[in-house]
Amino acid sequence: MWSGPIPFWPRRFWSRLSLNGAQVAILLVFLSGAALAQERLQVQFDVPRLVACHEVPRADAPGVQPGRKVVEVVLEVSLLVTGGSSDSLREVFYRVESPWHDWEVVDYLPRTITTTALAGPVAVETRRETQGQLGGQGRLSWPETAASVQLNAGVQDKHSRLLRYELLPPQQIVAAAGTFRRRQGVYYKLRPHPQFPLEGTRQLVLWLQVPQGWRAGWLLIHCQGRSDPPGGLLAGLDRRLVCHQRSFAVGLYLYGDPVAASVVDRFLVAHARWQHQVRAHRELVRQLVRPGKLSSWNSFLPWQEAPSAEALAAEALARWRHQVPKGLPPELATALLQYLRAEEQLRALGTR
Repeated sequence: MWSGPIPFWPRRFWSRLSLNGAQVAILLVFLSGAALAQERLQVQFDVPRLVACHEVPRADAPGVQPGRKVVEVVLEVSLLVTGGSSDSLREVFYRVESPWHDWEVVDYLPRTITTTALAGPVAVETRRETQGQLGGQGRLSWPETAASVQLNAGVQDKHSRLLRYELLPPQQIVAAAGTFRRRQGVYYKLRPHPQFPLEGTRQLVLWLQVPQGWRAGWLLIHCQGRSDPPGGLLAGLDRRLVCHQRSFAVGLYLYGDPVAASVVDRFLVAHARWQHQVRAHRELVRQLVRPGKLSSWNSFLPWQEAPSAEALAAEALARWRHQVPKGLPPELATALLQYLRAEEQLRALGTR
């Protein structure tokens, strides 16, 4: 092991360098963080912007409420590993939800899937042996006759039993799925398996119960990839690291209805513009939505998480829906009015 200074830097630098214990710890954490940034897995998600939905025949969807129908949504979610090793990708989590709570999940695919890497049953063999032995030894002597008698006795018994049987191969959960929020959303948790790779395109199928006159709507899908931490000083801190996460707004329209497709497309454009303006004026929106010094102080507390742009945008819409506050920047006010107009047109196609 090299005990002298690193030869690439001048010797006088190392002679003047003096670090205490705390500084050494900070330096080690910094170097470990640099290594973590270089080795960390990088992935990208992608989903379609618009999805055409097909109406499910009522005979195939029993139990539909009066005045409602069922539409089928097929989401193609793509995952691409852009950095690091794909073997370190341990879990992918998808969450699909209704932003306006205007539809209900009737069915979904894939369901929970279990599989095994073994081709057949597992053979088990147990052997049991029992062995017993009884013995004794004695000696008798008579001094009068100088005679001795020695007795030996032994009994030995051995039993052997062989039992063979087969067990079903152990199962692994490669896909777990279920609903949440009173069936207004569905989640998918996928894990790697030789027969089910995580990278690539996967179809998520949802049957949604909507009003009878439904023509268009939208949903939010949140994608998250989790990996094992790379080796190093920080390897034992977290069992799973979130290597990437992103949310997408996806427009839905009834197949063969170009007018509904145009309305939901304009809504997605207005939604993206509104989100962008909230991010650009994040501090101003935060002060208007959450006024007061206490709110300002909380934003600097280490245990207080700063509100996300999506949360601020939702709170601003709830407060400014009926009256736009004065003093907003023109671009922010314009984006708000355009969004409210596009939302009204889309709601008209989804609530009839």
